[in-house]
Amino acid sequence: MEKMASINWPDLHLIFLLTVCALLPNSAADQHYLGHYCPDDAIFAPDNQYGTNLNTLLASLSSNAAEDPRGFFEKTENDTVYGLYLCRGDLNTSSCSDCVNNATLELPAKYCPNIAEAIIWYEGCMVRYSSKSFFGKSEVFPGILAWNTHNFTDNNATVAQFGDAVRELMRNASSQAAMGGSEKKFSTISYNFSRSVTLYSLAQCTPDLSQKDCDHCLTYAISKLPISEGGRALLPSCNFRYEIYPFFKDLDAAPPTGGKPVHRIPNLSASPPASPASHMTGGAKKKVVAISVAISLPVFIIVLSGFI
Repeated sequence: MEKMASINWPDLHLIFLLTVCALLPNSAADQHYLGHYCPDDAIFAPDNQYGTNLNTLLASLSSNAAEDPRGFFEKTENDTVYGLYLCRGDLNTSSCSDCVNNATLELPAKYCPNIAEAIIWYEGCMVRYSSKSFFGKSEVFPGILAWNTHNFTDNNATVAQFGDAVRELMRNASSQAAMGGSEKKFSTISYNFSRSVTLYSLAQCTPDLSQKDCDHCLTYAISKLPISEGGRALLPSCNFRYEIYPFFKDLDAAPPTGGKPVHRIPNLSASPPASPASHMTGGAKKKVVAISVAISLPVFIIVLSGFI
């Protein structure tokens, strides 16, 4: 816990420190719940018209995910509720649909009943809705940070060299994701750091963002992650993750060569392990957040509910 004392970010909450060892099967990994957010000052009555519009919106998101190969869709219902889903860029339509369908069912019923504003993250997708339009806007909170606390060791390289490689990986992944078009802003990179260590990264933005706004969101996200053996940032407009093991799908790209960062998707040898969810409330206004993170070693979790 003392490692957190020097971090001076406003309104942050340290949730838990856990070591987990259970593995999820590949079929379940994409629907693994990571966390959600909903403010308790945005409550609407169960018989309110907003609730009817919200249900219609969520049904539209779910049905679209079953047919749209882009993995992204945003919709407005009667100009009163705005929503979208974003599936991880390496998922096929079937996996995206399963994740979005699960999210649209669980978020309003299980996690945020009768709350007008909410967001939920799963391993394979994010679903979000609000009474105010957020389309095309780069938003960086609320969010979740998680990183591996295991100390890096490698007989073939120093910690400083590893840190330089991680930072370069972050920059390349963010830049390549931001350059994506209006249908998908997504990048995966692997990097042969040493004879015994390969780094893997994934960066993604909602494709309604401009290149500049996507780059800003990802740059901001990774600036909050310390250098470690793995970490991730889940934000409303973007997400970023890096690990020293493969965690994304195999798209049959060529392997890396010459120790340079290249587009390469490794085989997914095992799904990351899951941990039990932990719930808390706190902050200047009461927030409701739940976290369940899939990292195989001890991990710090931070909830960001209004950082600069």
